[in-house]
Amino acid sequence: MQLINYKIEAYIKFQPDSIEKMLFLCEEAAESITMDKSARFKLKCAIHELVANSVEHGYSKGCGLVSVTLRKLDDSIYFEVCDQGSSLNLSDLDLEKDIDSISEATPRGWGLRMIKKLSRDFTISNNSPKGTKISLHIPLSI
Repeated sequence: MQLINYKIEAYIKFQPDSIEKMLFLCEEAAESITMDKSARFKLKCAIHELVANSVEHGYSKGCGLVSVTLRKLDDSIYFEVCDQGSSLNLSDLDLEKDIDSISEATPRGWGLRMIKKLSRDFTISNNSPKGTKISLHIPLSI
């Protein structure tokens, strides 16, 4: 048996043990949803970056609800992270800009740029009633 859909919701504090517990649960889901090593690596990168961002930026290093969805499709893994914190100001980010050197990198958005490169169909939108929703697809090696 292989599970194909996970949804994990938790109130996470901006404390290492709280974040680590959520990351552990999400990594277990990634391990269970696919045997594709490349997809697992990309999923784990996305999980770490986006879950930590939700608590650090969405809840200003406080505490809040974070929702993670993983769904296995025919040729990809759908991955979504939602929070109900302060919404991400999309005008502050330029995820299309290519960066040729570290001196061109800004302190904000480099992790999102990395995740966008690892995935396809990367979208950032407002979560309803408030917060941020980031969704993407991680391709599977078929």
